[in-house]
Amino acid sequence: MESLNSQLLAIQSERDRLKTEVAALRKQLLSTPTPTPTPTPTATVKLRRGQYLVAQDGTYLGVLDSEFASKSIFNDFGRYGSEFSSTSIWNDFSKYGSEFSSLSAFNDLASKPPMLFDGDNFICYVTTNTLKMPRVSPYSLSANP
Repeated sequence: MESLNSQLLAIQSERDRLKTEVAALRKQLLSTPTPTPTPTPTATVKLRRGQYLVAQDGTYLGVLDSEFASKSIFNDFGRYGSEFSSTSIWNDFSKYGSEFSSLSAFNDLASKPPMLFDGDNFICYVTTNTLKMPRVSPYSLSANP
């Protein structure tokens, strides 16, 4: 019986020691200032005709050109500009225009939004996700860059 009592005292002593240690760590954590994130400078994106969009799954999504160009993202009747086309960022139900798809230009949390290229050079992401950098909003794209 005395052996059980001594084990119980040892356990209580260890518990008290751990409580003190946890309290000290908690106090230290609460007194440590939280670092303030440094905003990332935003580069100005220069848009021009001939730049093109590519989805991160490799799908070509059209070119910045006049509304009459067949491959333009601004051609309302074309494969890349129609609100009904599966390869258009303007289609609310396509994976490139839906507010829910991770590949979409219009998903504020998109992890893999479309990319804008000039020749072989990556320019930026085309997205409403303000955390992706560099980026340009799809709302700021123009038929006459």
